[in-house]
Amino acid sequence: MRALMLILGVMLGAGATFPARAPGPSSPADTVNLREFAFFAVRVEDVEAAAAWYRDVFDLDLANRLDAEDGRYAVRILSGGGLVVELIEQPDAGRAPDPHLGLFKAGIRVADIESFHQRLLALGVNADPKPIEDSTLNVRTFVFRDPEGNRIQAFGTID
Repeated sequence: MRALMLILGVMLGAGATFPARAPGPSSPADTVNLREFAFFAVRVEDVEAAAAWYRDVFDLDLANRLDAEDGRYAVRILSGGGLVVELIEQPDAGRAPDPHLGLFKAGIRVADIESFHQRLLALGVNADPKPIEDSTLNVRTFVFRDPEGNRIQAFGTID
């Protein structure tokens, strides 16, 4: 696993690019397209189910697949539109005793907050009912959850 993290760090540090995914009719690229580069890694129970969800919600492509020969871990790295998500399944790790300790949420900045929010609702994603305005940070924002309950906060600039 340490080697995997080193490889990903070298790839990102060297300015590695990942293949772009052609936008589909029900997933316009401008709703998901990030304004800046973003990366986060999430431990999941079912890496294939999680990969499918992140692929569909963020319009990502599978960039890499790493599976330990002994089954200790399975990793899927997805990318597209400035976002890289690393999903890690570790069957022997178990759940954290208190899921509110440690990382509380990840954040992304999207080009069109309203369209992205509507896209998530149309996909049935567990999301706040509407974006709220934070005039201090000059953003509109909302929180949504992946199928395992991990929080992700989307930010868009107030126009």
